[in-house]
Amino acid sequence: MARLVDAVAPGSYLTIAHPASDVATEQMAVSMQNYNEHVAVPLTARSHDEVSAFFAGLDLVEPGLVQLHRWRAGTGDPGTGRELANYGGLGRKP
Repeated sequence: MARLVDAVAPGSYLTIAHPASDVATEQMAVSMQNYNEHVAVPLTARSHDEVSAFFAGLDLVEPGLVQLHRWRAGTGDPGTGRELANYGGLGRKP
């Protein structure tokens, strides 16, 4: 990620939506295994701390790195009745 950020101009933004390994952990482990058995390029779910590391050296835009359905308050209920196992964030290169 650092190589990508180094290549862009100051003021550029990086946005990430990433599957979470520390939300609904059992369900995500099964889901990721099932998904990865059927694709050529597997996905890796990561914890909040691991995804946060992708934003090193960037200024996080409020509300920071949160579950996708919580990124902007008031944008609606995902209607699932459960936590969504995905993180989202937006960082600005100083």
